[in-house]
Amino acid sequence: DSTANTVSPFSYAEGVGNSNQNAVSMWFQKNSSLKRMIYAYFTYGDKYEGADETHLEGVWYHVGLTMNGTGVCLWMNGRLSKSNSLPENTTLTVKMPGLLVLGQDQDVYGGGFQTLQGFTGDLTGLIWLKRAISAEEMSTLYKTGEVAGENLIRGSNMVAHGGAMVIGEWRNS
Repeated sequence: DSTANTVSPFSYAEGVGNSNQNAVSMWFQKNSSLKRMIYAYFTYGDKYEGADETHLEGVWYHVGLTMNGTGVCLWMNGRLSKSNSLPENTTLTVKMPGLLVLGQDQDVYGGGFQTLQGFTGDLTGLIWLKRAISAEEMSTLYKTGEVAGENLIRGSNMVAHGGAMVIGEWRNS
């Protein structure tokens, strides 16, 4: 079963009524005994845009995902790994209300969890900003763990054991 080898460390679902619940998600897929793929996606309508990268199992990586409205970037250890541009005349936004869940993909808003998609591992220094950061800022974040800007989330050491951890729901203020 291929889903047993594909797990989601986090997902952000937009509010009830949205036809595509996961606005942002990340997946790790096991390709061999030592290599895994990291997939990161932003969705818009019935389409998605993302990036992927191979990494070794059991090795710590700093992974960043940014979206600036017209493109998506995946960062590994402070360096740009992959970037994709959206089709012309397409804009990408993350809407509120929304729900961030660690350790699982949301098949429906705040639920629909599948045991085999549960992430087990450590997430350290999780930061969710209200803006995309530059290459220089991503490098600094990798080296120092610090970045300027208003944090929606800033977590330190979180351990997932295959279950869902609801972090919070955001609404427009």
